Amino acid sequence: MIRTTPRNLFGLSILFIGTMAQPISAGAQGVVQADVLPLMGDSWHMRALQMLPPEVTLGHDMVWPYSNVVGNDLFGTTHTVMEPEPIAGSAAYPDADRAIRTVPDNGSATTYTFYDVRENGCSDLGSMGGATSTVYQPGALAHAYPLELGEQVSSAFCYTTTNAGGTADFCGSAVVSLVATGTLELSFGTFHDVQLLTMRKAAASSPDGTDSLITIIRDWYAPGIPYPLLHFTTFINAEGGITRTGQILDETALVGIAEPLRMSTLPVFPNPTSGPVTIATQGSGMLQVNSADGRLVRSIALTSSDLRNIDLSDLPDGVYSLFFHGPEELRSTKVVVAH
Repeated sequence: MIRTTPRNLFGLSILFIGTMAQPISAGAQGVVQADVLPLMGDSWHMRALQMLPPEVTLGHDMVWPYSNVVGNDLFGTTHTVMEPEPIAGSAAYPDADRAIRTVPDNGSATTYTFYDVRENGCSDLGSMGGATSTVYQPGALAHAYPLELGEQVSSAFCYTTTNAGGTADFCGSAVVSLVATGTLELSFGTFHDVQLLTMRKAAASSPDGTDSLITIIRDWYAPGIPYPLLHFTTFINAEGGITRTGQILDETALVGIAEPLRMSTLPVFPNPTSGPVTIATQGSGMLQVNSADGRLVRSIALTSSDLRNIDLSDLPDGVYSLFFHGPEELRSTKVVVAH
């Protein structure tokens, strides 16, 4: 792994696009291994975004105002860190010391991605899933650490993809950078000292760099949470077409880890309810109501009071998630509406 500035590799110009063009100079502690690598046995769920917010111009001590971003479980994924040896086919990745199993919510094929974790970085060795397998030689850079604000780490790789259509060989490069820090506002809480990491991977099927595919991943990490709070992916194909997808961390994944907010149950009664509910909270904050598929159906600003009466009678029957987040706490519960 070599620390370097962007360069031309296999005919692929390493250029950052959009908000990645100018790394921001601001005080930051930098990224260490514990910030981005979950422990063996850890499991977390990412919810698919219904709509990606517009990209925000990066700045000093910036704020990402994404409190209206919501997800659903239709195309979400559950991730689990595993030992590689018990996984059938893991022999194709002899340097792997961990794997991440990804199970889609929609019943699609489970995939396994194999990683080589070292003191200064983590490499993607390849993946298996359904009828497709990929093997990188050497591993493709996935994470770099320690990493300071504005610093870039790059590496070169080649890989082979095998599926029902045959085998194809590619070569390319990966660049990882810490591009900004700031405050991330989400529907289930406000997170400070968040670090935005980007990974740009370019691959080409020919030596001159034509027929290239560029993948840009943006991940937001908060202190004490080794899973991305937000995960955006941009795909740019050889013809210049762009596809964007995104995921948000399921708030239940925060239970049991050192989250920056105090999490507790939100008392709501009666439950079930035909509509009217009383919510017991202290202090001012924002109450948000999400439907079972993750849609934000109600957002209410609450002033300082112990009991607040809320009417949900206009909502269809179903189970709803309620989130109250103030400056220093997050409280949540589920309520059943049954007319």
